[in-house]
Formats: sequence, structure tokens, C-alpha cells
Amino acid sequence: MTTKTLSSSEARKSFYSILREVNDDAIPVVVRSRGKGRKNAVIISEDEYNSIMETLYVTSGRNGDELRESMAQARAGQLRRYTLEELESMLDE
Repeated sequence: MTTKTLSSSEARKSFYSILREVNDDAIPVVVRSRGKGRKNAVIISEDEYNSIMETLYVTSGRNGDELRESMAQARAGQLRRYTLEELESMLDE
């Protein structure tokens, strides 16, 4: 993934073009903070942010535990295939 890095001064001067870039091209922009010990910031699109938050939700806590268990079962060949008809009959029960 391509990432663009700008100083805070550069980011301030081109703020609207940065917004367009992160939304249209999905390119995150790192904004460097001035001063020793200060942390940088990253500007990303709202879609990218929502995707990250969804991934965190799915992979954390009980959801994450169940996902990891399912993946381990798949790697061990312990999964069973169901036809659409079988799944539909399970829903009817």
C-alpha cells in the first residue's frame, strides 16, 4: 500500500487535496508532527476506518476466538460441507 508523508505545514496548505486523495485513491497520509517526542497522525478515509473497526470487532473477544477455532478446524480438515438444501432444512427446524 502506498502511503504519503507530509509535514504538518504541508498538510495544512493542501488539506482539501489530501481529503480528496484519501477518499478517491484510498491513499493514507501520514502527517509528521513538529517537535521531539511528538507523535504523527494518519489521515484515512471513513470507509477505510470503518473497515479497520469491523476487522477489530470480528477478530477480538469471543468472535475472534470462534474465528480462530474455525480456521484451525479448516486447516485440520475437520469441516463438513453442506448443500443449500441441507442448510435450508436446518433453518426450518
